[in-house]
Amino acid sequence: MRLLFLSMLLYVSTVSHLAAESGVLDINWSEIDNSSGQFAARRSPFPRVLTQGVSSVTLPVYLPSSQTYNETMIVVADKHFYSITLPLKGASFVVTGDRTFQQTIKDNSLLTEAQLSNQEIVYSRSEGMMSTDFNRHGANYSMVLECDKPDSDSRCLQKGFLEKLYKELIIVGGRS
Repeated sequence: MRLLFLSMLLYVSTVSHLAAESGVLDINWSEIDNSSGQFAARRSPFPRVLTQGVSSVTLPVYLPSSQTYNETMIVVADKHFYSITLPLKGASFVVTGDRTFQQTIKDNSLLTEAQLSNQEIVYSRSEGMMSTDFNRHGANYSMVLECDKPDSDSRCLQKGFLEKLYKELIIVGGRS
């Protein structure tokens, strides 16, 4: 539940800052190859909570393929942001995507898409949670795993579980 609260707080914070010195990042839809497996191969329609929840999102919506049919997910979204919380046995997993920024970005500080895609994904453990942040297609994404017993649950002690979920990421929604 703490992650749901944090997701809601981030959503409110994002929405409230859109009117003040902020902007929207451009999404590079042309780099997304429909044939590469980035898009989900749907065995049946996604759960209604997912399809309705992300229907207005204007950035690629990522979710691990093993979790796309988890009907207990909680989706919070607007057109520039989404947060999907997935209750797992003994843990909660949250994936967020955001195309807003709160300060001006200088052109000479931006990395090319090739540089971004070749960056090593860093997993970190902090306050009993395992997390990672990354950028794809011009949007910012985060994945956070919070365990009920963070000092004894290996999913929150080592990067392996979160790394597996990262490698499973597929696009399950979003529009230009």
